[in-house]
Amino acid sequence: LYAFWAYFLPAHFHAGMYAEFKSLAQIDAEAGDEFGMSRLFRFYRSRLEKAFEQALYNDFESSAVAAHERRGSKEGLQQLWNFHYYAQEKAQIGAGASKLLAEHFKPLE
Repeated sequence: LYAFWAYFLPAHFHAGMYAEFKSLAQIDAEAGDEFGMSRLFRFYRSRLEKAFEQALYNDFESSAVAAHERRGSKEGLQQLWNFHYYAQEKAQIGAGASKLLAEHFKPLE
């Protein structure tokens, strides 16, 4: 189901499906299974590259920071870095995410 959501939702966004995707991925991650979060981070990057939405970007950034702080996961930070490096739309990076990106990846400038 995670793979379906990750590939379907970027082109056919549905708020209810997204909310379920995010919720279940976070529950699974807290139980030790990161697959759903990995797909969720790929979804964020893909969707935001197609159609930037500030609220969705905020979810992306906060989820990436939280995944790193709670579980030491760098998958979200990697996808966040990729988004900022390759995307045409340049979003403002929050202080917490900016600090983590600078610690773990090459500078974006």
